[in-house]
Amino acid sequence: MMIKVEKSNSVLGATISGFDLSKPFSKDEVSNFMQVLSDNEVIFIRDQDISYEDHKRLAEYFGSLQTHPAYPTIDGFPEITILENDRENPSKIEEWHTDMTFKASPPLGSILIGRVIPETGGDTLFASLSAAFSDLDKEMQDKLLGLNAIHSFEHGFQESLAEEGGRERLAMEAFSRALESIPVSLAANTGADKIDTLLELRSLHRKGKLNAGIDHSGAPANIEGVWLPSFTLVHAISAACESACSLLRVDQVISARGD
Repeated sequence: MMIKVEKSNSVLGATISGFDLSKPFSKDEVSNFMQVLSDNEVIFIRDQDISYEDHKRLAEYFGSLQTHPAYPTIDGFPEITILENDRENPSKIEEWHTDMTFKASPPLGSILIGRVIPETGGDTLFASLSAAFSDLDKEMQDKLLGLNAIHSFEHGFQESLAEEGGRERLAMEAFSRALESIPVSLAANTGADKIDTLLELRSLHRKGKLNAGIDHSGAPANIEGVWLPSFTLVHAISAACESACSLLRVDQVISARGD
């Protein structure tokens, strides 16, 4: 597949053509795609009609997928977040930011697909942190390199947390997703698809099959007569509590731990 790269007139960004995102990539195509992204930091691909499956496959070329605790998702595709802004549902984040830096392992990037686009306005803007840093004088660069930053969920989602029940809802969502690290890890260790396995396990639990877990092959199954690895459970619960309580006020922590 021959691709064409048209660089923008700015310090970052390029438009590429010659890729059909509805079809799987070869290893060479993945390598070319990643090189173009590395060189330009942001890439644009026009006139693509892709399914949710295509979207997920494209993202998986870059690594493991992540979910976001603050936004709704596509049914059956929890890794695909819905960002919907209009007059009745205005955007809540109108400041420069890098996505999800509050996580222990922030994502490499995001793949944004415009489904409904206004005739004017609504543009998503991008900035190059590497170019901004390179433009600083040596003294300022050295000063910044010696600093540490606190990356907090609360900084970017103040409005969501301020909504009635918003802080509690997001905290418990973070709690449940942290607990899911156990079955996800078990599935990944066998080479099984982590997201598909987790969705199937959730479905079994909703149907009342509460003994469902991950068997030795990495597949959801009924689990009986096994020893529970206490260290793994304690570690997961500790991480879940830490994630949830970081979103709660002091007067709410006791209730959350009690529940």
